Amino acid sequence: ILSCLLILMLFSFRSYDDEQLESFCEQFLRFLISSVFSVIITAFIYSILKSRLPYRFTMYSLATLSILIPSFNYVLAKYMIKHAKPKSYLVIGKRSELESILLEITKKSKGKYIFEDFVNPSPTTVKEKIIYYDHILIGDYELYKHAEEIFKNYPNKRAEYLPIIAERVLKRI
Repeated sequence: ILSCLLILMLFSFRSYDDEQLESFCEQFLRFLISSVFSVIITAFIYSILKSRLPYRFTMYSLATLSILIPSFNYVLAKYMIKHAKPKSYLVIGKRSELESILLEITKKSKGKYIFEDFVNPSPTTVKEKIIYYDHILIGDYELYKHAEEIFKNYPNKRAEYLPIIAERVLKRI
């Protein structure tokens, strides 16, 4: 019961969000808070079941895990960030309208998203540039509709919408 609650609490306290994984102190504090809540809930469940919680074993386990799990998460996150390849995007939309929000996304994601080229879709321009990018960012849906047929010919190109990326990275709508 305790293990399941601990995992549930770790996710509910957002221990595995990108920003929290980069700080050992954040990891340690979130694990500690999750552990306290898990033990309280488990003790409550054991008291209802008229059973006794092995407190000594539980406390030794949590003390050991409170050092091991945050350390492991921190080291693994640093390794993943160091070796992760940034995503380069072909942006469908006008540079003047989208550049400020895209710069903010690039800064906040620490270079995880790179918006390299902008196109106002004309079929020839899109066909020339699409082969150089793995991802397409749809910043202006009206412009995207003009070249939608071209994108269907490239099923391995992943199209994402600007509001979705902005919400994921900036944590706002």
